[in-house]
Amino acid sequence: MSSNLRFLFFLLQKLGLNVVNVMWEDTARTPGSVWGANITHMTLQVRHLMQPQRKELLPVIRYPNFTDRTGDVPLDLVKIKVGNEKGEQLRVITLREYLTNLQQYISNIDRLFV
Repeated sequence: MSSNLRFLFFLLQKLGLNVVNVMWEDTARTPGSVWGANITHMTLQVRHLMQPQRKELLPVIRYPNFTDRTGDVPLDLVKIKVGNEKGEQLRVITLREYLTNLQQYISNIDRLFV
């Protein structure tokens, strides 16, 4: 490992960050638990330009597990524009209203859950 890479790992460790090859998205995890309705583990791979058959894992810099930082925003504070789905004048509604009345804003709701 090069001295530059060692220094990078040192700086990341001082900031409380880890370099990992596996990421997870666990926004619906039960607090203080490993269980939840929506936990996904994933890796990123890169292909070499000159050797497309050669792949390597792309490292990810992130906080340790169970210390994730999120930006939680109440549904009523997220505003979206609607109206273009029916050729109407645009108007602004909350994300809560949109999700509550989804069938009004999607042309073919049956295809949403295929």
